Amino acid sequence: IMIYIVTDSPSSTELKIFKKLKDNFKLKVELLNVHSRRINKMLFQNVENLIINRVFDRIKAFVIASISKNCINNVHTYLVTFNRVYLYEYLSKFNIPIPRYEIVFDLPDSSSITDIVSKNTITMTSIDIGLDGLVESFEGLLSIIEHRYYMSDKISKVNIIIPEVEKIYSCYIIGSKIVSEIDIDKNLINKIKDIVSCEVCCLRFGKQDSKLVLIDINPTPELSNELIEEFCKYIVEKFQLIR
Repeated sequence: IMIYIVTDSPSSTELKIFKKLKDNFKLKVELLNVHSRRINKMLFQNVENLIINRVFDRIKAFVIASISKNCINNVHTYLVTFNRVYLYEYLSKFNIPIPRYEIVFDLPDSSSITDIVSKNTITMTSIDIGLDGLVESFEGLLSIIEHRYYMSDKISKVNIIIPEVEKIYSCYIIGSKIVSEIDIDKNLINKIKDIVSCEVCCLRFGKQDSKLVLIDINPTPELSNELIEEFCKYIVEKFQLIR
């Protein structure tokens, strides 16, 4: 079995994962940069290849998962987390706590959004393209929405606004291991993990109305050195199971 670490922008994280799997665990591993490349579908569809999807562009990552027979994470994870509005509505069916949020298209009349701005307002695009922000004023919110509106990317014109969020906390899922910044109900995390089929994900929570709500799930998270170690251990376990 061959392991492919697939990325569109190799960072120190991918290089460390590659080195650990190859040098420390003596696995057959290759770092594959798919940026500006023709995709070899046969490689991804070969059940004897394990694909580690480290593509940061959400659209490209979804495509890679769609064509892969044996991928971390699988296509269901990317499907559910691809659009945050869909993610919220999907998870709400399972009684997962989601935030109060508003949807704003394009560049609205300022009078239509004055009532949804609070001191701590999160503004995100419905599909993560790296433009999330925290604003503390109406002017700040309007400035971000206007900036997105004049970008060429149509995705940037679909805004999610989440008011009155006290603080953001991260919780990582790596196989059966949960690493969280706060004390959190592990039953809740495992329930989300099962619903979304997360093998390796970062869950972001925020406090809204004194309750913890799920803000986002990132299936291709940045990993600290400690988490890289856990990640590689999980890959070895996965490798041994499918070998």
